[in-house]
Amino acid sequence: MKTTLQKLIEKTLMLERNSQFTVCTLDEGLVIGLGSVESDNFSFTPIAKLLSHEDIVELQESQEIQIGWTEVTNVLLEMARKELVGKLPEDFEADVQHPALTDEAIDHYQKEIAKAEEAFQKESA
Repeated sequence: MKTTLQKLIEKTLMLERNSQFTVCTLDEGLVIGLGSVESDNFSFTPIAKLLSHEDIVELQESQEIQIGWTEVTNVLLEMARKELVGKLPEDFEADVQHPALTDEAIDHYQKEIAKAEEAFQKESA
């Protein structure tokens, strides 16, 4: 089974690589995806909902945003850009777990980044 991080990375790659990138406006906000939103040729596949400014402020205040996890996400996204091919949802196999995106690998990278940050803080002090 794929981790949430792998699904996030795959969706990011789909958006980066696909010329059919579309922003769709809904009552609840903006949704990014692929395809056409024209009524006579509707083929829109939603990828993610964009958060409002209020949503982001609420996340910051609730402290649900994890800076260390965000850095891990960016490191693994760079790795995945080189290793994962495809630009459409069907290009990514349904239940194939990428070895660098397992829960164990994510934990490993989190620890490595935490060590590097700690070493940097000691050098800066």
